[in-house]
Amino acid sequence: MDETPLQPAPPSTPKIDAPLLDARISEAIEAGAAIVTVNRRLAAHLHEAYGAQQRSAGLEVWATPDILPLSAWVRRGWDAAREALAGRGGAEEPPVLLPDHVAAAVWEAIVKDSEAGAELLNPEGAAGLAAKAYKLEHQWRLPRESPGAPASEELRAYRAWAERYEARCNDEGWLDGALLAERVAAAVQRGAVPVPPRLMVTGFDEVPPQEAALFEALAAAGCRVERHEPKLQPAAAVRAAFPDPLAEIEAAARWARRLLEQGAPGPIGIVAPRLEAIRADVERIFRDLLSPGEPLRPFGAREPFDISLAPPLAEAPVVQAALLLLRPWHRPAPADEISQVLLSPFFSGAERELTARAALDARLRRWGAPALDWGTVANLAGEGETACPKLREAIEGARAAEGKQPASQSPAQWAAAFAGILNDLGWPGERTQSSAERQAFEAWRECLGEFARLELAFPRLSRADASTRLRRLAESREFQPKRETAPVQVLGVLESGGLTFSHLWMLGFDDRIWPAPARPNPFLPLGLQRSAGLPHASAQRELAYAEGETRRLLGSAPQAVASHAVLHGDQEFRVSPLLEGLPEVEPGAIPQSGLVGLREAMRNGGPLEVLEDFRVPALPAGSQVRGGVGLFRDQAACPFRAFALHRLHAEPLESPHPGIDAAGRGNTLHHAMDELWGNVKTHAALCELSEPELNRRIDEAAARAVERFAERNRHLAGSRLLELERERLAALIRDFLPSERERQPFEVVAREAEHTASFGGISVQVRVDRIDRLLSGGHIVIDYKTGRSELSSWFGERPREPQLPLYCSSADLDLAGVAYARLSRAALGFRALAAEASLLPKAAPFDGYTDRTTGETYRSAQDLVRRWRGVLDGLGEGFRSGDARVDPREQDSPCRTCPLPALCRVHELALAGTANDEEEADE
Repeated sequence: MDETPLQPAPPSTPKIDAPLLDARISEAIEAGAAIVTVNRRLAAHLHEAYGAQQRSAGLEVWATPDILPLSAWVRRGWDAAREALAGRGGAEEPPVLLPDHVAAAVWEAIVKDSEAGAELLNPEGAAGLAAKAYKLEHQWRLPRESPGAPASEELRAYRAWAERYEARCNDEGWLDGALLAERVAAAVQRGAVPVPPRLMVTGFDEVPPQEAALFEALAAAGCRVERHEPKLQPAAAVRAAFPDPLAEIEAAARWARRLLEQGAPGPIGIVAPRLEAIRADVERIFRDLLSPGEPLRPFGAREPFDISLAPPLAEAPVVQAALLLLRPWHRPAPADEISQVLLSPFFSGAERELTARAALDARLRRWGAPALDWGTVANLAGEGETACPKLREAIEGARAAEGKQPASQSPAQWAAAFAGILNDLGWPGERTQSSAERQAFEAWRECLGEFARLELAFPRLSRADASTRLRRLAESREFQPKRETAPVQVLGVLESGGLTFSHLWMLGFDDRIWPAPARPNPFLPLGLQRSAGLPHASAQRELAYAEGETRRLLGSAPQAVASHAVLHGDQEFRVSPLLEGLPEVEPGAIPQSGLVGLREAMRNGGPLEVLEDFRVPALPAGSQVRGGVGLFRDQAACPFRAFALHRLHAEPLESPHPGIDAAGRGNTLHHAMDELWGNVKTHAALCELSEPELNRRIDEAAARAVERFAERNRHLAGSRLLELERERLAALIRDFLPSERERQPFEVVAREAEHTASFGGISVQVRVDRIDRLLSGGHIVIDYKTGRSELSSWFGERPREPQLPLYCSSADLDLAGVAYARLSRAALGFRALAAEASLLPKAAPFDGYTDRTTGETYRSAQDLVRRWRGVLDGLGEGFRSGDARVDPREQDSPCRTCPLPALCRVHELALAGTANDEEEADE
C-alpha cells in the first residue's frame, strides 16, 4: 500500500483538537454580535472553536458568546414577546406554544377521527406527512387554494385536516411551531422583541421565505443582518470505488486512523448522504479500528470518533427496560419480553438473584410457550432452584398496583403513576450506573415531563393509550450521551452544513442516492411545490441541491476523498455523476492505517505452540451414564459434543415456538402409533377391522396422543392447533397402514421397550418404538421416523442414527429384520433390512447388503450385529476413556445443527487449517 499522503500538511500547521474559528465569525463575536446557525451541531462547533481560541490566547474565563441555532433563537424571541405582552396586562392572553410531540398527537387524532383517515392503513404515517405539509406550507408561504388546479383526494383530505387543526388551535389558544417565526417577525415590528445591533447568519445553504421575512423585519428594526458564507478552498480531491459498502466503510475508518496516527489537525470529517441506513455498520467498523482497546480504556477517556445521527432514546438499555416494566402486568406477555425482564440488570433484586433468574428463564424456555401470564411467572419464582423472592414480590406488587389504577386519567397523572411503578419495581437497578446510563436516566425523566404536557391536548387517556404514546415519544426522541468532541466526525450531509474540516471523506456517493430521487409531499399540489422550489419537489430541484452541497463539501477541506461501493447486494452502481470529474485512484493508493486486528496479529505473531488438550478424565468401566442413545449419537457426530452434553451437562437455551414444533409433532406421532398398536395388537386384527372401525380406532389413538401432548403444554389448551394436529395424525396413520397390511402376519410384542445396553464400558438405557414377532419366526425391530431416514444412517464407523444398532446389538432377539417406519408426506412406508425381502415391503436382504461408507458386505443378521457391536464398543470406549476432541463427522456436517457452538472451537481450527493451506501454497 502506498504510504504517501495525497497532500501532506505544511509543517507549520498547528496540531489542535478544534479547528480555528473563521475570522469573520470571531470578529463578530468580539463585537457582541449574535450568531444564528442552521442547526445545533454547528452552534456547538462554534462554541467549542471560540473556547479553543480563548484558551490559546491564555484566557481562563470569558463571556459566553451569543450563538444559537435558528430554532432556539426564534423560541427565545417568542418568550420575550410573551413577556412583553403579559407585562402590558389586558384581556389578551398570549397563545401557548404547542410542543412538537403534542402537535403530532393532535394531528394523529384528527386524521384517525376523519372519514378519510378511517380508510388508511397507516394513519400515523399520514398524520406525520400532513404535519410536514403544514410546516412547508407556512415556511414557504404557499397558498392553500390553487385556482385552476384540480384537487386530488389527498389534497382534499389534507385541507379538511388542516382546517380542523387550525380550529382546534384557535379554540385552545395554541400556537403551532410552524407559525412561530411569523409571530416573532410581527413582534419585532411591534418592538416587543429586543433586537441585537448585529446578527450573523451562518450555515444556511438556502433561507425559506418565512425565515427571510424574519431577517428582513430585524433589518428594518435596525439590526445589521449579515449572511456568513464560509470561504470555499480548492481541495486536492480524488475518488475511489470499493467492491462493497463494508469494504468502503473500513477503508474510510483506516484512512481516518492513519491521519490520527500522523497527528493531523482536526476535525476529520466523514460525510454520508444515507448515514441512517449504514449507521450500525459504521459504528461497528469504526469502533473496531479506531477504538480497538475500548474495553481497556480508562473511564472518561476521550472517544476518537462521534456519529451525528443519534439512536432513539427507547434503544438505550435502561430506557428499554423501563418501557418493558410499564407493559400491562395482568395480560400475557411474549416469552422474549419475559426473558428480557428476568435477565435485566435494571430491575429489583437483579444482582442478588442473578443465577436463580437465569435458571427460571431457562425453565420457562423449556416450556416452549410463546406467551405467559405474569402470575404464572410469579408462582414459579417461588419454587425450588428457581426461587426469586424479590422478583416474585415485585411482580405481585406491580399486579396489585395495576389493579388499583383508574381506567383513565390525565397524562400528568399517568406520568406520576409510571414513575411510581418504576420506583416500586426497583428501576433502574442496584448496581452503579455508567455515565451513559445516568444520562439516559435523566433523558427519560425529561421524556416523562414531555409526556405530561400531552395534557394540553388530551385531558384523559386510558392506560393502554398512555403506554403507547409514551413508548412512541421515547422512540421519536434522539439520545446521544454527552462527551468531549471527537477528532473524527461522522455526519450526514445536512449536519455538515457550515462546518470545515482538515480532511474529508465523502462516503457512499453513488448514482443511486446522489442526487437523491424526488420525494414531493403527497398533501401539497405538485405543481405548486415545483414552482416554489420546495425541497425534494422534483428531480431538477434535487440536482440543484446536490450540486450546491457537492461544491460546499469539496470546498470545506483542503484534502478530500469521495467514494462509492460498486455492489449493493446484487445491484451494481457507479459514482455520482456530480463527482465523475474528480481523478480516480485505486483504493490502495489512499493512505490507510496498517492496524492489524487481533486475530490477524495472532496468526502473524510467529509459530504457534500446539497443545493437544482433548483428553478428559476417564470414567470407570461399567459406568451408568444418562443420555441413552443420544450419548452414542453425539459421540459419533463429534466427541466434544458428547463430552459437553453428557459430561459437562451443558444445555442450550431453548427458544419458544409458536404452535407445535417438529419435536412435538414427532412425539405425538409416536404416542398415536403406540396407542393404536396397544389396541390392535396383531396383523390379523388389523386386517379384520372394517373401515369404519379402523377409522374410529385411529381417531381415538390420535386424540389420546394429542391429549398427552396438551397435558405437558398447557399454553396450547383449547387451541385450534391441537385439533389440526389430531386431524394430521389420523390422516398420516390412515395412509401408512396399507404398508402394514402388506406384511407377513405378525404380533406386536413390545412397545416403547426399554433395557440397559453396555458397550465399551458404558451402560445406557435404550428404548425402541416397537418389536414385532413374526408368526413364521423371528423378530422385527421398528423405529418410527417423521423424516426421510435412510439405511445408510446405521452404518460406518460413526453412524448418524445408532438407536436401532444399539437395541439390536444388546437385546436377546432372533433378529429377522430391522426397519424404519417412515410416516411423513415426503416419505411414507418402510425402509428395512430383513432375512428375506418378502418380510417387509421393499426390504433389502441381509445377505449381500453392502455398506457404502466402508465397502463391507454382510451375509446375515448375525454378521451385521457383530459389526455394529464393534462400532458401538469403539464409540463407548472413546467416551469412557475421555476422548473429547473437536472432530465433527465430515459426511453430514453435524456442526450445522450443534446446539453448543459457543463451547466449541471448530471454527478456529478451520481458520488454522486455512492458514496452513495458504502457507503450503506459498511454499
